[in-house]
This record gives sequence, C-alpha cells and structure tokens, in this order.
Amino acid sequence: MSKKIILILTIFFSSISLFAQEKTEVLFLATYHLGGTTSDNVKITDDNILSDKKQKQIDMLLKKIEKFKPQKIYVENEPNRQQKWDSILKSYNNGNKIELETELFQIAIKLASRLKLNEITCVDWHVHTTNTFSAKKYNDLVKDMIDYENET
Repeated sequence: MSKKIILILTIFFSSISLFAQEKTEVLFLATYHLGGTTSDNVKITDDNILSDKKQKQIDMLLKKIEKFKPQKIYVENEPNRQQKWDSILKSYNNGNKIELETELFQIAIKLASRLKLNEITCVDWHVHTTNTFSAKKYNDLVKDMIDYENET
C-alpha cells in the first residue's frame, strides 16, 4: 500500500512540475512613425527627431526600456527587409554614425545595440501565412472600421 501512495505522490508532483510554465514578460511599445514618411493617415511632419531635444527624450525612453532587460526585439517591418535591418544594426554596432529618422532605428536599433543583442526581428501584420480564425476576425474588424468611416 505504501508503494502505491509513493507512486501516486511521485506522479502527482511530477505532473505539477510538467505543467508549471515560466511566464514570459512582454513589453509592447507603440509609437507614431517617426520622421513623417509613412502612408498612414496621421502624419507628424514638423517633428525633428534628430534635434538635441528629441534625442535626449529618446535616450530617456531607451534608459527606461533597458531596465526591463528585453531579450528580443520585434519590429513592425516586412520580413523581407530583415537583412537590411541586420546590416544597419551591425554597422551601428561597429561605430558607424547613422542618422535615420525612423522609429526602427531610433528605438529598436539603438536599444538592441545598448543591450548587445545581435538582431531585431521583423514581423508584419500584412503577412498572413494562413487563413486563421484570428486573421478572419481581424479582416472583419477592418471591414467594419472602413464601413463606419464611410458612413460618417
């Protein structure tokens, strides 16, 4: 009888440890498209992101994000541009002066460099590899938003 109890307890505690998962913390940062060169409806064109004032603000933001210690950085950019951003990060890490106004450079590349990460990962919501439930729901939402905008 005691062997059965030990076996049951062993199975019980083993199953608990199998199902215990480490939680992944995620920091989601959304910005407007810096530099004003975008096809978005909202454009900020009078914002000189390369000015000393804006660079100090970006530095403050990067210091705050650094405390979170991200291990991966994902950016909204088409995956076929991955090689471009890899080369920009490598060049920046090698000490080359780069002055791009985009949020990808000003935040993601600079942050990756500070954290000594070797890459940022391009992901893009335009890329739908399958016709999933979530993709259908997203398309329905976009259609509803367009319909609503056309009504007003």
